[in-house]
Amino acid sequence: KHVEGLRQCAAATRVQSAYLCFVARMDYIVTIGSVVACQSLARRVIARKHVEGLRQCAAATRVQSAYLCFVARMDYIVTIGSVVACQSLARRVIARKHVEGLR
Repeated sequence: KHVEGLRQCAAATRVQSAYLCFVARMDYIVTIGSVVACQSLARRVIARKHVEGLRQCAAATRVQSAYLCFVARMDYIVTIGSVVACQSLARRVIARKHVEGLR
């Protein structure tokens, strides 16, 4: 009887050990899954912020480009206006000299 009791105790210990190992393994798997899910969420948030920063940078670049284009266009228009005014003045002076030469 004593030997049978020792065998049952050893068997119970093995069963208990296997069950606790199974529970620990399942707990570990669930914990790892939770960690992976949290990391995935954190990486997604970081990636979205990065993409939003890139979009804002691109938008700022487009605004700056449009402004510089506008400034260059206005400078060109002013320059052309000044050239036309100078040509008009020069032609007027030449025409007056020509008319005075005819008199």
